[in-house]
Amino acid sequence: MILLLQGSSDLARVALAEKIIKEHSTWRHLPIEGLSETEIFREAIPVEPSEDLLLMLAIHLAKEMHAKNTHVLLSYQDATPFLADMRSELGADFISMFLHCDGPAPSGHDHLLPAKGESVNDLYQIVQKIILSA
Repeated sequence: MILLLQGSSDLARVALAEKIIKEHSTWRHLPIEGLSETEIFREAIPVEPSEDLLLMLAIHLAKEMHAKNTHVLLSYQDATPFLADMRSELGADFISMFLHCDGPAPSGHDHLLPAKGESVNDLYQIVQKIILSA
C-alpha cells in the first residue's frame, strides 16, 4: 500500500506519519518536501527543484520501495493537482488522504480527514481503519 498524506500543517503530518510508522514496522515515511534537502539530490540537481520533479521522484521511490514489500507513506502539503497522474503511476495500491482544517474541501481524494480539533491519536485511529479495510 502507498498512502499519500496531505494537508494540515507540516508538524501535524509528520506527527501522524511518525505515529503510523511507529505502530507498523513494514511502513516507511517518505516526506516529499524533504527530498530536495537530501545530499544526493542536492548534488544531482543544484537548483531548487520544481514541484513536478519532486513528485516524480517520490513516485519513483515509492514504486521501488513497494516492489520490495514495503508500505510507503508519502507526505506533502497538497498534491491535489497531481492526483490523477499519481493514481495512474501507482495503481490500485495508492490511497490519498487529506487532513482538512479550514476552507473549501479539496476534491479527488480517497479520504478527507477532519483534522481541526483532532489529536494525532484520533487521526491515527481513522487512518488505522483505512489501512485495515484496504
